Amino acid sequence: MATVEPVFGQIKQIRSFRHIPLRGLAKVQGEWSLIFAGHNLLKLFRHSCPLVNPTPSSPQTV
Repeated sequence: MATVEPVFGQIKQIRSFRHIPLRGLAKVQGEWSLIFAGHNLLKLFRHSCPLVNPTPSSPQTV
């Protein structure tokens, strides 16, 4: 079982997406699909690019 509310909160707060300017169910679903795709692509980028999110190196002994 998963909780999806944090995703909506992140999109509203971080992406500043507060309202949908389109009308009609098909248009709204299409816009949400784009918003979710962009959100997921940014998450994939952050987790795969070592320059953006460097992993801590192990302590070296002298």
